[in-house]
Amino acid sequence: MRPVDPAVEREITQFLYREARLLDEGPLGKWLDLLTDDIRYFMPVVERVQGSDGSRRKTDEGLAFDLFDDDKPSLVMRVERVQTGFAYSELPRSITQHMISNIEVDATDTADEYSVRSKFLVFQMRPGRYEGHDSTFVGDRIDRIRKTATGWRIARREVRLAHEVLPRAVSVLF
Repeated sequence: MRPVDPAVEREITQFLYREARLLDEGPLGKWLDLLTDDIRYFMPVVERVQGSDGSRRKTDEGLAFDLFDDDKPSLVMRVERVQTGFAYSELPRSITQHMISNIEVDATDTADEYSVRSKFLVFQMRPGRYEGHDSTFVGDRIDRIRKTATGWRIARREVRLAHEVLPRAVSVLF
């Protein structure tokens, strides 16, 4: 495997920090611009029971179950739904804080793509009429970051939560 230029590693790290800021401050349409048209954005269910290895759960047919498995059109639809006010779980919109750390950048067989692992902590505050409700999501991400003519873009994101039980329904983007 080819070594990663430290300048490229810094660029990708800064790209991920800017992405986190866009997710927190918006507008989400600008976040969508950071994704490739062929993106796969998913969160597999991981089974953690006695005797399991913590890998993705598969059925007898070999199919895995994902909490979400989105492509670019479905992500656009999710963002538009939030922006139009039809996503009642996000009315008013959550206040979020994304913290990204432990970023590791590895070269791939493709010259313009890198495999990037990172840890995240996402704090979500749901504003309420009398009192809000907050949730914290912790886990790691495995990304495929691609250099394009217009800059760095996310071509694939696998989100792995550390939670055995979700603190609430997942309505945030990771």
